[in-house]
Parts: sequence; structure tokens; C-alpha cells
Amino acid sequence: MKASLILVHGGTGFIGQNLQLAFTRLGLSFAVTNSTGGLKAWCPELEFRNFTAGVEGLDEISAWSGRRFRAVIDLASPSPKALSQWCTEQIVKNAIEARIYFSEFLTRMSGINRIIYVSSGGALYNPTCSRHHKETDVICVNSKYALSKIIAESHVIERSFAKGIPYVILRPANPYGRFQRPGVGQGVVANWIDAISKHEPPVIIGDGSMVRDYICIDDVVKIIVKVIFSELEGEIINIGTGQGTSLTQLANLFEDSLGRTLNFVYRDFADYSVQRSVLNISNLLKLFPGVSIVPSSVGIPIAIRESGILS
Repeated sequence: MKASLILVHGGTGFIGQNLQLAFTRLGLSFAVTNSTGGLKAWCPELEFRNFTAGVEGLDEISAWSGRRFRAVIDLASPSPKALSQWCTEQIVKNAIEARIYFSEFLTRMSGINRIIYVSSGGALYNPTCSRHHKETDVICVNSKYALSKIIAESHVIERSFAKGIPYVILRPANPYGRFQRPGVGQGVVANWIDAISKHEPPVIIGDGSMVRDYICIDDVVKIIVKVIFSELEGEIINIGTGQGTSLTQLANLFEDSLGRTLNFVYRDFADYSVQRSVLNISNLLKLFPGVSIVPSSVGIPIAIRESGILS
């Protein structure tokens, strides 16, 4: 049997596209599902190929590649913008249906040694807490997005115990970088880059004091790859820089990188209650000693340069 396959469930979004890029560069064989259940796969010696949608396609991929599935990375999730338009009943119904569909994939793939669920470190913790959030902190349903993530985390843990498959839950802070789409309800860096490219004023929510932990997508992907090939079981891991950056500080980074003043527009958002969200990453550093994380003061200017808006 050749080297094993990695299934990226819901792998056509921001994080998924970056995982696909990393896997091809590393020569790792993988398959990807999209939002409609479609399947495609890639191996180092074979080109991308589309397969039958749904669980039936998994058998086709194994036969085509001569490989078995090693790990499942679960990224499937509606965007915050889409969720904001749903009522609570719709969110719960969608989450349950998505989890049932995910269970069908797990049942079809024997020999999996890891379920990795990518949750959210920026949405689940107490919005009134002023200290860095630990994985052991009580999680809060303070948004529809948080509700969908909590349901998914609970299901992954339940399926792990039911099927005897080790799980790891990852909670990234606020990722930024290549392939991030603007206008989906998250991603201020992508939104500002998009506005500047269109010669429009970037929007600051509130008075500029809102603080977030911005993490480069390359670092998120790097940790996911490390977890795939680790022996970790039953871990919940924050992925962040451990440093907070206010919107005012972020605006300064943009202006310094561009070498000019930007005409920011300030807007209120009454439904947005999280003033500060910064992750405690001591568990991450303990599990992966020596891992390097790019600070936002370095990574965001790089993302701005790579976006092309300087030209």
C-alpha cells in the first residue's frame, strides 16, 4: 500500500485552499469535498481528478490512488454572513444534517487514525473576558457562528468515542492571508485590502479599540500538518499569536505599509458584542516546542505586499 490519503471535508474555502496548496508542495495525497458534496483528489504521480459526489466517491478514490485514508480534516461550515440570515432553528437543522453527512464519510473510511476539526478560537470564548482565552475556559453561545461551531465540536467528540477514532480540535484565532475572500462576515484584513484595491474607504467597526489575535494562514496550515502526523488524542488547541492588535493598530500597519494615509470610515455594529479576543497559546507551544509563529506586525505587512495593492 502506498502512502495514505488525507480527506479535507469542506476544503474549497479559505483554509481548505491553503491546505491544498501546502499538501501539493509537500507531496501529500489528498481528497477534497466541496459544499455540494463533490469530490476531487490529487496524488504526486497523478493529476487532479473529479469523482462521484458523496460517500461512494471515496471507494473510487482509494481504488484509483491505491491508498487508504489516514486522516480527516473537517472544515465544513457556513460563513458568518450566511448564518446571520438564518434563524436558530435553521442553524441547528443545518448543523445536524451536516454532521449526519460527515458521519457517513467516517463510516465509509476504515483505518482512519485521526479526526481533526477546525473550529474557531475567535468566536467561542466569553466576550467579556479581559485576559487571554485558554482552551479550558467556558465556551459561550454569543453568536450564530459560535452556535454552529459548538454543535460541530460536540459531534466530533461523540463520533470519536463511538468509532474509536482519536480527535483533535483546533481553534484558530483570526486568520488572514492568501485566498481569503472579502465580504463573508469575517476577515478584516481581506476586507480592507479589497476596499483599497477598489479605491474605497476601509471600514472600522466601533471606535478602533476592538482587539483581535490575527494569525497568518501559513501558520494555521503548518499546525494542521503537524497534528496530522502527530500522536495527539483528545486535544483542543488554540492557534494564535498570543498577541492582541486593535483595529487602530491594524490601520497604522496598513498606512505604514502603503506609505500613505487612508480615509477610514467608522461604523457602529450594535449586534457585535466581542470587544476583545486574544488566545492563550501556552498549550500550543507545549505540544509543539520551538514552533515559530509570525507576529501580526510582520505577517500583515507581508500579506499587504503579496496582495498587489502596493503596485
